[in-house]
Formats: sequence, structure tokens, C-alpha cells
Amino acid sequence: MTLEVFLGWADFMLNDKGLQPTTVNIRVRTTRAFIRWCYLENLIDTPIHERFKPIKTAEDTIEVLTISEIKTLLNAFDESTFVGFRDKVMVMVLLYSMIRISELLVMKRGNGDFEAGVIKLEAMNTKTRKARGTSFD
Repeated sequence: MTLEVFLGWADFMLNDKGLQPTTVNIRVRTTRAFIRWCYLENLIDTPIHERFKPIKTAEDTIEVLTISEIKTLLNAFDESTFVGFRDKVMVMVLLYSMIRISELLVMKRGNGDFEAGVIKLEAMNTKTRKARGTSFD
């Protein structure tokens, strides 16, 4: 494996196969990790993984809901049923706290401190594996 082969492969994926830069970057990161392992295990002599970085890509624009869309969403729930009320509360917590749905779904009663107005997320239940809290007062 040489740097030229690696760069040629990335160029082939971008230009000949027409893959998106983000797709190419996923493949490049995985291959770089393997090449790094090969270098550390002395299977290759040159640390080519150090000389190649992922392709720069534009950040996606995050489109947020408008106030009227949020009101429409919240008014769609039937609060007279347990399921409707529960779902509305879940959406409100998601919107207000910006926690991930997976983090909300694994929350326990002890994660909410209603007197302090805080939701505490345990490290083992977060995507980043870091505990954090969010205020909801």
C-alpha cells in the first residue's frame, strides 16, 4: 500500500463512481484505521495514514421547525388519552431539552429532579458516553 494508491482510490470513489464526499470519508476513515493498525503491527513500513485526511465537506444546514409547525404538532395529540398525553410530554421534553430520542427512551424516574428542574442523563445512556444534565424550569 502506498499513498498514491490510497489517494487514487479516494479519487476513483469521488470522480469515477460519483460517491458523495461523506460516503467516501466513511470509507477513508475505516481504511485509515486499518492502515494505521498495519503500520503499528509492522506490516507496512510507511505511515501513510498520517499523510491523508478526510475530504472537507460542507456542513449540512439544519432546518428547524417554525413556531406554527411546533404548535400544529403539539395540538395533534389527544391529551384525553394516556398515550396522547405521554407522547405530547415526550415531544415537549425533546424540543425543550434537545436530548436525543434514544436518551429519552432509557430515562428512569430518578433521572428527573422536579424540585431542581433538571434532567440528569447517565453516561452509559448517552451517545457520547458523557453524563450531562439539562434544566427544564
